[in-house]
Amino acid sequence: MAIMVRYIVIGLIFLSVRNVFAQQKTTIGLTLSGGGARGLAHIGLLKAIDSSGLKIDYITGTSMGSIIGSLYAIGYSADSIEKIARTLDWDILLSNTPDMRIISIEEKFEFQRYAVELPFTQGKIGLPSGVIEGEELWLKFFELYAPVYSIKDFSQFSIPFACIGTDVVNGKPVLLHSGEITKAIRSSMAIPSVFSAVPWDTLLLVDGGVVKNFPVEDVRAMGADYVIGVDISTPNLKQEEMKSALDIMMQIAFYTDAVDIEKEKKLCDLYIKPNLEHFTTADFDKGQDIIDLGIKEGLKWYPYFKHLADSLQHYQDTATRLPTLTRLKVEAISVQGISKTTESFFIGRTGLTTGTEYTIQDINEAVRKVFGTRSYKSVTYSIEPKENGSVQLKFNVQEHPLTYIKLGVHYDTYTSIGIIANITSRNFGIKNSRCLASIKIGEYSKLRVQYYKYLGQYRTWGFELNGLGEYTKQTVYSNDFRATSEYLQLYFHAEAKFQRILNRSSTLGIAYRREMYSINPKIEGLIALKGKSAFNYWYAYYEYNTLNNKIFPTKGSAIQVEAGYVMPHLSSVIISQDGIAIIDTDTLKEQYIYGDYIKVSIQADKYITLHPKHTVLVNCYSGYFSNPDQVFLNQYILGGTIQNNRSQIPIVGLLPTQIRANSFSVLHLGYQYELFKNIFITPRFNSMLYDYRFDKQFQYKWFHGMGATIGYASGIGPMHLTMMYSPQIKKVYAFVSIGFHF
Repeated sequence: MAIMVRYIVIGLIFLSVRNVFAQQKTTIGLTLSGGGARGLAHIGLLKAIDSSGLKIDYITGTSMGSIIGSLYAIGYSADSIEKIARTLDWDILLSNTPDMRIISIEEKFEFQRYAVELPFTQGKIGLPSGVIEGEELWLKFFELYAPVYSIKDFSQFSIPFACIGTDVVNGKPVLLHSGEITKAIRSSMAIPSVFSAVPWDTLLLVDGGVVKNFPVEDVRAMGADYVIGVDISTPNLKQEEMKSALDIMMQIAFYTDAVDIEKEKKLCDLYIKPNLEHFTTADFDKGQDIIDLGIKEGLKWYPYFKHLADSLQHYQDTATRLPTLTRLKVEAISVQGISKTTESFFIGRTGLTTGTEYTIQDINEAVRKVFGTRSYKSVTYSIEPKENGSVQLKFNVQEHPLTYIKLGVHYDTYTSIGIIANITSRNFGIKNSRCLASIKIGEYSKLRVQYYKYLGQYRTWGFELNGLGEYTKQTVYSNDFRATSEYLQLYFHAEAKFQRILNRSSTLGIAYRREMYSINPKIEGLIALKGKSAFNYWYAYYEYNTLNNKIFPTKGSAIQVEAGYVMPHLSSVIISQDGIAIIDTDTLKEQYIYGDYIKVSIQADKYITLHPKHTVLVNCYSGYFSNPDQVFLNQYILGGTIQNNRSQIPIVGLLPTQIRANSFSVLHLGYQYELFKNIFITPRFNSMLYDYRFDKQFQYKWFHGMGATIGYASGIGPMHLTMMYSPQIKKVYAFVSIGFHF
């Protein structure tokens, strides 16, 4: 019965079409409404139109409808748009937190280390705007619309196009039909309070869906005689369905449009409303399902589109509609919006030079290089064609405030709770520089200061001065892993580094560090040690980092290599038993005048994505002193699940500081599974050789452990609960960590 009704309806539509075009209507308009993630269903209707061969003469759209509609208008086929949509990483595109891979190597250490980052300007602490700038979204638009960079009149696209924005000042719709297509599309989808508003000439625009989500009358005004309208907007929620403040805000923001859409529906010759009741505007994580549903909807309407094309003999041109773009020769580069940084810094970090040819991907990578310095809130550009065939790149930037105050909290089983505060200021005293100070206030406190200065024409050299102070607890264990005593350790270093930034993922440098230690007993065992040591350390280092995230990464690699020379040094030590000194520096002086030695450390991490929810972890760490007899208070600290101090290496199965060693090599394997969004379960295993020597014969000690971690990427930082076990210790340990560690 349902099938019979369907064919009767389609038959009536065919008759209607025949009557309509008997009146000599010849042009077809298409209007695609906004609706966030639900707008991905538009792709299925376009696939049906393409399959039928029906030619579309005009297109209008709003928000997501403007994105899908404009891509089709400039020449992408529906199949191409589907492929693009299925491969996009919406979490990155619709986020203010960039993928860590685009952050410059000298900024990665401080990236994602704090729960709150507050701008500090004119002596006042501000609040974060909360709106999404979406740098990666801009760059994706630049890439997708690059083939039509020279077309500023949207009526000159393969299919004439227009979209809708809303004037923030008067709340009226603005028809966008010329200018920069990327800017027009970004304006049309700028949902108030979610995305930042976009300047447009003298106006400030937000999402056109606020007042006109279904611009049918505009496609008719462009010249369409017959209009197909696809409406994927979300109906107004009922009172009982509004469960959050965001629901209420969205309802109010788009209330005017709900009235307008009823008027626009009446202007359609064919009104299509796909059944998307199980999806919301924010369901980008269900994008594949929405696309599939849209394709099914398109199949229902294919017979109608086919009949329409055949009745009119109104077929698409079989030639490729999308212009071909290979390389652009850059004749000039200009930058607008610079006040706190300098144009030379900006252009230098992009690496772009005039008189050189670039692909659009090259230009986008150049933007990522400068955006990765974290000096800029957003970086956009336009491409202006020149008469000689070259182009001018016009960059427009929004700079971050020079100073930020950053806050975090950290708790773990071993060090208890602490408040972390940071102040970071750029151009402090000298242009193109960054100064920061971080402090952890708690039972065991820490302090870090750093001053970094960019150097060189392309700002790819850097000079850094830094200092680190740590006041930590150090538990000493016997050979059978039992706690015997506890010490308080004070560590400080002052360091100077000179480095070459090879690219945003790697750097190579040399450094000098003056290190000072002192220890005092807190809980004495049978034997107590009290002393201090200081030495000079020269070293070279290499860093490489392509991890996509600092918190629960799912892909990429990280490598740290350090090789250096520790100069001869003097230690002052008193060893006592029952409170009476039995050995001191005077009685055994020669033993505590230490010779020089070589120190080599390597850390390598690899995260392999098997599936969006499944990641394999491979970690290899190794450290070695060439003369272990000369090492004192400078040993590697092995154990724990997080790195709580500079010398600590996390080892599953061990408590922090449970092993102190002069050499070690560990292989760590794990499997990370995202059980629910931002909730991860990770079983782990590691095997380690330590205290090995090559001077007489190969001697070593062996350890292996296993464990499982449940983690949560929360707003205040990562949360971990780890249960671990080692057959050698025969104990199960639990370890809890909450928040970003220092």
